[in-house]
This record gives sequence, C-alpha cells and structure tokens, in this order.
Amino acid sequence: MQEPVIPPAIPAPSSPLKPLDRALENQRGETNVYIRGLLPETTDEMLQVWGSRFGDIKSSKSIIDMQTGLCKGFGFVKYHNYEDAENCIRGFHHLGYEVSFARESFYSKLKTFSDESNTNLYVSNLSKTMNEHELAQLFHPHKVCSSRILRDKNGNGRGVGFAR
Repeated sequence: MQEPVIPPAIPAPSSPLKPLDRALENQRGETNVYIRGLLPETTDEMLQVWGSRFGDIKSSKSIIDMQTGLCKGFGFVKYHNYEDAENCIRGFHHLGYEVSFARESFYSKLKTFSDESNTNLYVSNLSKTMNEHELAQLFHPHKVCSSRILRDKNGNGRGVGFAR
C-alpha cells in the first residue's frame, strides 16, 4: 500500500518562507518540529502519517479550531531523535511549508520552575468583578489559606488570580 501524498503547503500571506539553513537552527537539541501551511482538513492522524515518513514519532498534533473543527493551519511533530526531526524539516520545507524546530512556549518554560510541594494555584477566566472572597469560595469545601486577584492600575480585576 502506498502512503498518502503530503499535499503542497498553503502559503502564509504574512510571512516569507525562511531559508532552510535558518529553519534547521537548533541550539537546544530540540526534536519537536513546527509545521505551518497545513490544509484546514488536516487531522492528527494525517499529520502523524505524513510525519512518520521521516522517522520514528513520539507525538504529533494538528492544532484544531474549536469553533469550526478545522485545522488552524499548523501543527507539531515530535521525534525520538534529532536526525529524524531534521529530515522532517527538509522534507516539508521542500514542499513549501514554513517549518522549523519548535520554540519552547512560555508555559513550558514556566513548568521548569515549578515546585511539586507548592500549593499555589493559578486561576484564569475569572470574572473581572470577582473579589478575593469569591475566589476562595470557588474551592469550597477545601480550605483556602489565601487568595489574590490580579488587578490593573485602576483596581479592576484582570480575570486571573491565585489561591493557596
């Protein structure tokens, strides 16, 4: 059985394609590849099949719009080794995709500073009018030692807070 063909990329109107040597820059030994230019109908399974052509995959994910159920045009494929990730970049780049080693996200960097013994919870999507007492009540019947709502310079809630 022949593997399905990887379709040509949908070019991004706002950014020119990076030269291959820039796409291959990888100072941290990363094996996670960012791929942009995917068709809206791209599924996780399709991306996994396409990515597996270049090597043994740890994981893959096409980023789906929750409203439409369609791919947002980009995804990630993580390989077990650097060489396979590099082959993926070369292959997808040849087909016109914007592709490079994925950069570490802010939240991923934040995880490296995490403390397993810390009981401080970060809570988002809070009402802008919520106060500290209401935040603590969200965790009832559990005991909350302290709670704090982040506020702007005018004293208005920013929709995020902490509970301990």
